[in-house]
Amino acid sequence: MKTINTKPQPLVPRMPGSKRRHLPEWAPILSQGFDAVVEYFGGALWVSQALVQAEQPTVKLIIVAEAATDLRAIYSCWGSTGNERKRSTENQLRAWQEEGLEAAWPVIKSCYEAHQQNGGPSPRVAAAGLSLRLLTV
Repeated sequence: MKTINTKPQPLVPRMPGSKRRHLPEWAPILSQGFDAVVEYFGGALWVSQALVQAEQPTVKLIIVAEAATDLRAIYSCWGSTGNERKRSTENQLRAWQEEGLEAAWPVIKSCYEAHQQNGGPSPRVAAAGLSLRLLTV
């Protein structure tokens, strides 16, 4: 039974300190199957993505420890039960895409900066974090 995908599709671009290159060597351990995963220094969540995107995933709970507030917002919205927050994030991304980069960039940047001050995960913050990470990598 294959319970790991050694080449998962990440939600965010590769981060410094990525665990991606270790997946093949960790495969024998990770393939044993797990109900829950605690991923410290979450980043792009390579280990969690490898387990969730497996042919026969076993993971039911992922706990992410991440200092970057925008990443916490992204994972909070993407991993929430129900799809409302995920759809809201996708809708916000689509709206900014339709506005075009010149019009959307100042809005995305101000949303991101306001979040750094106020905190609190929301679909708008998740969309801003994804946009900034994808546009600046």
